[in-house]
Amino acid sequence: MKAEGNGNGAVRPDTARTAAGFTLIELMVTIAVLAILLAIAAPSLETMLNQNRLAAASDQVIATLQNARMEAVRQNRRVMICDSSNGGQCQCCQRKWNGLLLARPEGDDGSKSLAFTQLKSSSVEFIPGNAFNSRYWNDRVAYRADGRPASGASSLSQPLTLRVCIPTTRPANNIRDVLLHPSGRIEVTSASGSGKCPAPDTTPS
Repeated sequence: MKAEGNGNGAVRPDTARTAAGFTLIELMVTIAVLAILLAIAAPSLETMLNQNRLAAASDQVIATLQNARMEAVRQNRRVMICDSSNGGQCQCCQRKWNGLLLARPEGDDGSKSLAFTQLKSSSVEFIPGNAFNSRYWNDRVAYRADGRPASGASSLSQPLTLRVCIPTTRPANNIRDVLLHPSGRIEVTSASGSGKCPAPDTTPS
């Protein structure tokens, strides 16, 4: 289509202004709208990311428990889950664990490493019940050769809570409790810590 002109090839001023694009005011309004939308979406995005982190961490715990049970049955002896920072040996007695180590008790205070799971997210805290932090490996919670969980020499009499938590209010339910039942069944529940990560209060009696 032929451009409008004044007879000597020059483009009329109103046509040039139309082709110039955004004005400064229009650009500022667009940036302001985008900033508002980002401010609205940011909390929802943070909530979604934290929910995914909690789900991934609780899945790690479940996989570790299932692996410990299979190893106990396969080796026909006790296999425990303990804290470890290097994957080579159990350590005691941290409130927050660094990783999940499958180990075979040896003597009163020794252990043999079988498998290690490093906790993936630094923002997620894994806080076990007190029974997992005994100074004597044979007193810790473990799977017996028959595949049943036990605390020391006794079978579990009530569910044991293994807590996965992020100290945040996004989401409001910032706790995932992995419950190990006396039957060996594993269940995951959610709860609110009001932005904090308290230690679980359910331990074997």
